[in-house]
Amino acid sequence: MVLNYGSILLEQPEFLLLIFPLLLILFFLIRYKFFSESLHKKKTYKRLLFLSKSVTFILLLIAISSPLIEQKESIDQMPSVRIIIDNTSSMNLYDKESFYELIRELQSKAILVEKYSINTNDISDIGNELLKRIEPSKNILLISDGYSNSGSALEDIALISANMNSKIYALNLKPEEKDISIRISGPSKVISTVENTYDFIITRTGNKNEVRLKISVDGETVFDQETSEDIIQQEFSFYQGEHTIIAEIDEEDLFPQNNIFYKTIYVVDKPGLLFISKKYSQLAKIYEGLYDVDTVTYIPEDLDKYYAVILNDINAKDLSDNDIQKLEDFLDRENGLLVVGGKNSYDYGDYNKSLLTGLLPVGIGKPKKKKDISNIIIAIDTGGWGREYVNPLTDETTWFRDVQKALIIDLIDDIPDTYKVGVIELFKDMTGSGPSIVSPLGEIYSKREILKDQISKLNRKPVSKLSEGMILAQQLLRLERGGKDLIIFTDGLATNLEGEETIYTYDQMQTLKSAEKLSAEGIKTHVVSVGDKANTNFLEKITLLGSGHYFPADQNSRLNIFFGDPENALDEDELGLFLYDTNHFITQKINIDVEILGLNSVYPKSNSRLLVTTTGGDPILTVWRYGLGRVASLTTDPEIWASRLLSKANSGLIIRTTNWLIEDPERKREIIIDFPEMYANKSKTIVVRSSKIPEDDVLNFYEEQNNIYKSYYFPQTTGFIKLLNRTVSVNYNDEYLNLGINPELSNVLSITGGKFLNNNADEIIQELKSSTSAETIHNIDLSWIFVILAVILYLIEIIARKVHEIRLSRET
Repeated sequence: MVLNYGSILLEQPEFLLLIFPLLLILFFLIRYKFFSESLHKKKTYKRLLFLSKSVTFILLLIAISSPLIEQKESIDQMPSVRIIIDNTSSMNLYDKESFYELIRELQSKAILVEKYSINTNDISDIGNELLKRIEPSKNILLISDGYSNSGSALEDIALISANMNSKIYALNLKPEEKDISIRISGPSKVISTVENTYDFIITRTGNKNEVRLKISVDGETVFDQETSEDIIQQEFSFYQGEHTIIAEIDEEDLFPQNNIFYKTIYVVDKPGLLFISKKYSQLAKIYEGLYDVDTVTYIPEDLDKYYAVILNDINAKDLSDNDIQKLEDFLDRENGLLVVGGKNSYDYGDYNKSLLTGLLPVGIGKPKKKKDISNIIIAIDTGGWGREYVNPLTDETTWFRDVQKALIIDLIDDIPDTYKVGVIELFKDMTGSGPSIVSPLGEIYSKREILKDQISKLNRKPVSKLSEGMILAQQLLRLERGGKDLIIFTDGLATNLEGEETIYTYDQMQTLKSAEKLSAEGIKTHVVSVGDKANTNFLEKITLLGSGHYFPADQNSRLNIFFGDPENALDEDELGLFLYDTNHFITQKINIDVEILGLNSVYPKSNSRLLVTTTGGDPILTVWRYGLGRVASLTTDPEIWASRLLSKANSGLIIRTTNWLIEDPERKREIIIDFPEMYANKSKTIVVRSSKIPEDDVLNFYEEQNNIYKSYYFPQTTGFIKLLNRTVSVNYNDEYLNLGINPELSNVLSITGGKFLNNNADEIIQELKSSTSAETIHNIDLSWIFVILAVILYLIEIIARKVHEIRLSRET
């Protein structure tokens, strides 16, 4: 344990605990035993003696506690740098000779240079090369485009480098050559006749010129025109069998091999769906276009060919105990069940008296709108409050601070009186202070107006510090009982108005770790972002690791549903549907606009996941896993109470729910083959699930585990090849896939404290000198000062006592 006050330290402060017992002993010795009777009668003398002895003992205890003073000293070291030159194929876009000229210039100016090269042609193993060169306090200059197609991830290496105080810089490169690449992004396995979207992605270096793009499907040209777009989207549907897509650019450039891209599409059988209904259903018509649907009025004996069962508004009286047992066995075989609501099901269909309820993620009864006691910390990122905010709906301009304040005050108005709420501010100023507590955790009913006033008076701060704010929130919530939620209000940007970083990349990494740590302690982290320039990927990762939810500013009503008082909800005749949880496969990046006229009365069970509610908080879509199977409860009638759910714009919710229940449309096949994306001159692993070892003239398989076989394949030419009687596409080596500077490289550098540097020797030397100026700390021992003071005080006491005794003897 070490105590410090500024630059003064106590290495062993525990010795100071002896002060009080020693003073107590000293008091009794002076009062009763130590001095002669004549001295006992002199109270003033005894008080002075007690004071003198006390100070002496305290000085000695301080000396024993090892007092030190820290003295910082700046030492300018000789600038040095380790330069790693990426000589892989993609670097032919740049003037390599200028790199070596820079190195020679640095060496001529008394800079210690260690030079290393990556000469592996089409394999860019930048991460492992950096890992070999990192040493404590050693700076690295990376001359590379930052794209790595092998080895360790650069982000992981950056964290290691940061912990070793080794900065990584990169040269700001400008392409000297022109090149254009094409690639295709989209599913390789599709369901017959189902329309899928494919992205044809064009990457350029140099000017954004128009290029001629030709797209062929099964040998027939479907697109052939010049374009300046970066992404061309096309929608295709395929019938049974294998199909091929070829995208080709007609352009003379540096790398002709990346001007053509091949893709194979394998069409799987439509998965079998059992639709059980006692009435005609428009929902069944939607399913028939996508799946192999059998529509019946009862549960048949054999369910093996089906991937999912749909119970469409079925009364519990129409299901025997044997039927429910068949459904349970069906779920145990990794299948899915969707129970659709209506006036014959759930609370209207006597589900509370049926064994079927045990399979469902919801219980039957009035929804429990009143939440349990909850503890909420509202964390406000004031680092971006100097920016303007343009309302996307009205085009009106205001300030981020005003938008955030309005959102927070609106939320505070809606939070129930029984909740405890605290507010903290996320920032770090130049003095090192922050984050700070605006209002400690306490019941909101007694301080609602005070909170709103405190928030309205907050001002802009220079730099955001999310991770440290989360640690502060953790300390405030740790010992509380009930629900624990952290709501972060942020603009989600990395720079402030002046272009200075406000949410540093290193802080982003620490923030994600903090979110995961808080989640492990039962604290959910939610994020509310303001503005259309927020780093959405980063903010969504926070909520994913923090078991929370992400709310863009235009979805603040969702926020009020989560944390607001249900008594303030809309009337039932005004209810709409709301995406309650947008982090699930079913609801991720989907929009619905549906008004609802009726619903079944249910409540989510403890282990379920609520995905969709009404604006009043009533459960509409709830899911869970039942053993190896999946179950979804849709507690409204999509044909009578929520008819717009069946429209083309909104039917994606039901289709995604069904796809989630099906999971893998190939899982019932005897042989399942998984071909990865193939690239020339790169080894890939082919996986086959089969009851016997696969046979092929080219591939040699081995059994990795029961019925799982693997083989390695090293393609050397591009185009279409045959493996296991299947057509497989092989494309150009992924070294030529991405051109220019990797946009993620800037984040990697900033984690280590480095940055991009221009190809200018003087600028690089100046940066190296500033980073090699080491600050050392010397500890100066102060114990001797306190010992000398104690000795001087003791000598003064002895002299004073002798003088006093002489005077007494003369008087007598």
